[in-house]
Order: sequence, then structure tokens, then C-alpha cells
Amino acid sequence: MKVIFLDVDGVLNSVDTSEVFQGFVGIEDKLVSKLRKIVRATGAQIVLSSSWKHDWEPLDKDKQNKYGDYLDQKLKKYLLSAVDKTSEANSECRGEGIIEWVGAHEVDSFIILDDEWFDFKELGLQSRVIKTEFYDENGGLTDDHVELAIELLNSEIPN
Repeated sequence: MKVIFLDVDGVLNSVDTSEVFQGFVGIEDKLVSKLRKIVRATGAQIVLSSSWKHDWEPLDKDKQNKYGDYLDQKLKKYLLSAVDKTSEANSECRGEGIIEWVGAHEVDSFIILDDEWFDFKELGLQSRVIKTEFYDENGGLTDDHVELAIELLNSEIPN
């Protein structure tokens, strides 16, 4: 299985995002469309590593809140959906959650789309991170990120 560990803020939106949801920066359609290009070219599954995962439920949608519903709607608009989320308690330890998730599933290849480094370098995950930017002009997922994501996902993880 190929997996995209997805952060939302800084990947599917940026400081320039004009859409607002419930007073917060929304999700940009054009950036979700870029994510769809990655999924279509690789067949990868989306697993949330974002802080948005606290508002989202993989199975019991009655337990998720309006932010989780909004995320589902934005993804669904582009025929996408998240299949799961990482479970680390401390959001600063996203790498730990990713390593735990990969260890519990049959993963052939994965990438991490995120605008922060968190603990990725310390855990040796930097070669799988596609670092986006929230504050840069043209922030979020770019065409260059899409190309790199497809390349990495279509290559197996070295043992």
C-alpha cells in the first residue's frame, strides 16, 4: 500500500487562502485538486497526520465535528477521502505516530506532506517529507511538490 500522511494547514491552505470556515482559514479547492493528482498517479491512500485529525473520525462520522465534516466534504468534492489517522497524543511527535502507523500496516511506500519538521529529522524520516510552506507566496502544495510526491510514492522504501 502507498500512503500519504497528510497535514492540512500549509498543504491544503496557506496565508493567502481566501476561503474561511467557522472563522478559521479554509481549504483551497485548487490545492485539493493537486492532492488528487498525486492520488490518481499513485493509488495512494490518505492518512491524516494533521491536527485536523482531532475533529475527524474514520468510521463513526457521528462522532466527528463540523471541521471533520468540512474536511470530508472538501476531499469528497475531488473524489478523495482519508482512510485513517495517526494516533500520537503529542502533535509535536507526528513522526512517532507515522512510524507506529507504518509498523502496523503493510506499507510499500509513503510520503509526508507537511509544512513543519516536527520530529521527522530526528526519526530519520526527512527523505519522505515533502515540505510545503504556509507563509510563502503561493504557499501550500505546488506542482513541484506533486511531481516529487509521485516520484517518491512510486519508488519502494529502501530496507
